[in-house]
Amino acid sequence: MKIDDIKHVAVIGAGDMGHGIAQVCLMTGYTVSMYDIKDEFVEKGKSRIEWSLNKLTEKARISEKDRDTYLKNLTISTNIEEVVKKADLCVETAPENLDLKKKIFGDLDKFAPKHAILASNTSNMSITEIGAATKRPEKVAGLHYFNPPVMMQLIEIIKGEKTSDETINILIDLAKKSTKNPVVSKDHPGFIVNRINAITMLLIHTMLDKKEYKAEEVDAAAMMMGMRMGPYELMDFVGLDVAYHSMNYLAERLDKDYTPTALMKKLVDDGKLGKKTGEGIYKWPETGRPDIDRDAECDFDVMDLMRVQINEAAKVLEEGIAIRGAKDIDTAMKKGKNNPFGPFELAENADLEELTTYMDGLADKYGLEVFRAHKWVRDGSLMDHTKAIEAAPEEASPFEFENVEVTFDEENYIANVMLNSPPLNLLSGDLLSDLSDALDLLWDDKRFRVIIIRGSANCFSAGAQIDPSLMLDAVPFALHEYVKKGQETFKKLRQIPKIVIAGIERYAIGGGLELAMHCDLRIAKESAKVQLSEVGLGIFPSWGGTQMLRRHVGLGRAMDLILSARRIKAEEAEEIGLITKEVDDDEFDEYLYKYAKKLAKGSAPLSVAVVKRLVNETAEGDLDSGYNAESLAAGVVFVSEDSKEGFMARVIEKRDPNFEGK
Repeated sequence: MKIDDIKHVAVIGAGDMGHGIAQVCLMTGYTVSMYDIKDEFVEKGKSRIEWSLNKLTEKARISEKDRDTYLKNLTISTNIEEVVKKADLCVETAPENLDLKKKIFGDLDKFAPKHAILASNTSNMSITEIGAATKRPEKVAGLHYFNPPVMMQLIEIIKGEKTSDETINILIDLAKKSTKNPVVSKDHPGFIVNRINAITMLLIHTMLDKKEYKAEEVDAAAMMMGMRMGPYELMDFVGLDVAYHSMNYLAERLDKDYTPTALMKKLVDDGKLGKKTGEGIYKWPETGRPDIDRDAECDFDVMDLMRVQINEAAKVLEEGIAIRGAKDIDTAMKKGKNNPFGPFELAENADLEELTTYMDGLADKYGLEVFRAHKWVRDGSLMDHTKAIEAAPEEASPFEFENVEVTFDEENYIANVMLNSPPLNLLSGDLLSDLSDALDLLWDDKRFRVIIIRGSANCFSAGAQIDPSLMLDAVPFALHEYVKKGQETFKKLRQIPKIVIAGIERYAIGGGLELAMHCDLRIAKESAKVQLSEVGLGIFPSWGGTQMLRRHVGLGRAMDLILSARRIKAEEAEEIGLITKEVDDDEFDEYLYKYAKKLAKGSAPLSVAVVKRLVNETAEGDLDSGYNAESLAAGVVFVSEDSKEGFMARVIEKRDPNFEGK
């Protein structure tokens, strides 16, 4: 079985996690059936999916046609046999009760096709024990999404004792196809994320129980450090009952020190579970977040939360819980808990002697030995062990990139290059480097004749990812080099002896449109919009925009689009020659790949290489002169007062700029 064999997903449970996972699967392109025990539950789950998709449509993140297609591909039922009978993948999202999960998996094993993978969204429970309730334990795994599934970028995949490598690899591919970051965990209480997060929860539960700090003070300090939510608000958001049951499970299976505090037990016993009940640690309004004073002063050091995580991460690494090594641990904590840094990234510069003193101090202060400094922290060897244990890739592929995903259709001579920085695929320096390296690898690879460039999350690219410090404290030479990096990368698209097609969905704005203009052909969804927005920011399109646009649409139209910075629809872009073909949203994928296959099989590679060279190098003069003019001018314009004003106004303060021509 391969990832392409998964066509239909059954989701068991329509609550907070269930309906969210169902929506992720719909937006990945699967048909989905969703089950719950009562009609009111599945109807509510469906209505929440509709609400979310409507919001995404209002924000132009998906088209109305996409929304309608997703909803058409969703069915709901209270008959579990009906829901799973055609499933290729079943995802269970029931409450964290092991006996309940075993019963559900017994039913899934009975009713689902024999080839189907059975996955649990559990954040703690033993996959091995759940799999034992079936006759296919090799096809049972953990597939742990994080709340809310549509927004959170991590999927934790858990390998039970009998789970096959094939099953794990399919789920890794599923996560990537859903534009999520996969990490792989051994079946162990808490897995990676909740095992490390549990020590943080234990600390903040204990501090709150002993009234050492107020919750809003700690949360305000955490948000000041860059966290989207503080730890107490996050617990409320997920549900205090979830944290409570998780801690009880770890107390039973791992160490009694994790026993929930008296205050946490009282909140749960009183039904104050957080957002879902309207009150927990905080009181929650019907919509939005609790009223937290983000300027609250507190002497709590947020780095203390990171310190305990470094110590616990050492245990997770030593115990082999992170099957693929330390990098997965860092990814898990950044993508699953929105931490600005992973524990091992922090450990590289940590004073391990100081950390030892701090952890031993916590253990002595609270009488909890789980806080005691790990031996690798104590003897200062943590990073040596990290490097020694870090797992090598199962298959060392030169096409493994952080910000670009490359897949192949060798039968049809097509390489697919996916810009993978969702939701808007902003073009950072790292993404440009990955794209440049991918093009270098594809340059002389005779297996491929056509390269399709697309963006993840149904969006091509909304432009450059601009570092505020680069704009507001600019150094001319640094900006010159930044601009040259984009130009040199995009030039490769014109020079590579392959046909390059941009598949444009949703937005191609600023640098995203400049990238697309350097491709040989541009196929766009009817709902797509394109724009060169730079002049409105007090700068100008300098990744070839001033040079390429006039080559596509002529001088007059180029002036209009650049100076007005207006956004145009795909229909108009096709009329003026900016895109090659506008395609109905529902037909986009089929048309794009059918067109690519026709070109790949019908165009002689040598002829393609020569034609590209002749057309591109003789079109209206010397393009390199234009590039040089752009990059040199950028060193002056990008440090102007107007550029700082434009960036501050549009990006940071969300107002109209006041340009003064300085």
